[in-house]
Amino acid sequence: MYDVERKENRGLTPDKNVNRNIEGLSFTPTYNHLGEGYDDFDSFDGFPCDWSNGNPSVHFSECVSDKFEEIFIEMKSSCRAVFEIGVWRPKGSNDNSPFSTEIILRNKKNDTKYLGVDIQDRSFVDGMGENIHTIICNSMNRDPIYEKIKNENITEFDFMFIDGEHSVNEVLYEWENYVIPFLSKDGIALFHDVHTHPGPYALFESVNKDIFDVKKYCYGDWGIGSIRRK
Repeated sequence: MYDVERKENRGLTPDKNVNRNIEGLSFTPTYNHLGEGYDDFDSFDGFPCDWSNGNPSVHFSECVSDKFEEIFIEMKSSCRAVFEIGVWRPKGSNDNSPFSTEIILRNKKNDTKYLGVDIQDRSFVDGMGENIHTIICNSMNRDPIYEKIKNENITEFDFMFIDGEHSVNEVLYEWENYVIPFLSKDGIALFHDVHTHPGPYALFESVNKDIFDVKKYCYGDWGIGSIRRK
């Protein structure tokens, strides 16, 4: 079964950055010193191909799509606001399953606010329903995103999906600047590519399991993971 939860052992463990503490993490991870023959993954998006167990032509797989929709439907009745980094690409892309944004928009309540962040213009999404907003911005530049959140009168998000660049540094920035300050008490944060990219992989290794309930799904795939406060 594609959804069996198990520990994936890649033969590596993120180093601890002893000079920095981040709320919600049991340690601050880095891949800066992996040893001879390895690059610096702290600013690198993507494991080498021999580490990746995902099919590159099916990036948002059927398993990921099904699990994403299952979790969102579970949350939608109490979901007041959604935050997404990495918005639905235009039609004609390679994937054979619904994209995250499509799943959110076809299932969300009309009064649920959606805010999508992408480095490219995804404004075509804004006209696909009520209370839908996008912003062209790199997620590492929080100020315009904070301003947009304020302008839309959003104080917290009940559902967050992080699928931007996947370096360790960027995912830690997104965790520290969006998930920690804006995830509601009963909210859920999903991360894509938790098996195949250094940032999500390192984050899920380092999240404090005494504070958060952490799950991974879709092994043998790019993978998706969820984080909720206990």
